[in-house]
Amino acid sequence: MDIVLLVKGECANVELKLSEGKEKINMCKAIEDMKNDARNEGRADAQLTSIRNVMTNLGVSLQRAMEILGIPAESRKNTYQ
Repeated sequence: MDIVLLVKGECANVELKLSEGKEKINMCKAIEDMKNDARNEGRADAQLTSIRNVMTNLGVSLQRAMEILGIPAESRKNTYQ
C-alpha cells in the first residue's frame, strides 16, 4: 500500500505493508525511530572514516587511532573488535 505522508511540512512517499486489525502503529514514533536509526548509521560511518584516516595519515594502529579520536574503551570492544 502506498501512502503519502505529510511530515513536518514535507511530503514523503512511503510504502507501508499494513495488516488490518492487528496492531496500532504510532506513525510519529515510527518515523522518529527511522530518523534516529539513519542518524546513528551516519555517525558510525563517519567514525569509521575518521579511524581509517587517522590510521592512514598518522600510521598508527587501530587501537591508537581510537585513543586519538577519544572513542571510549567500552565502545571500542563492542564496535570495532
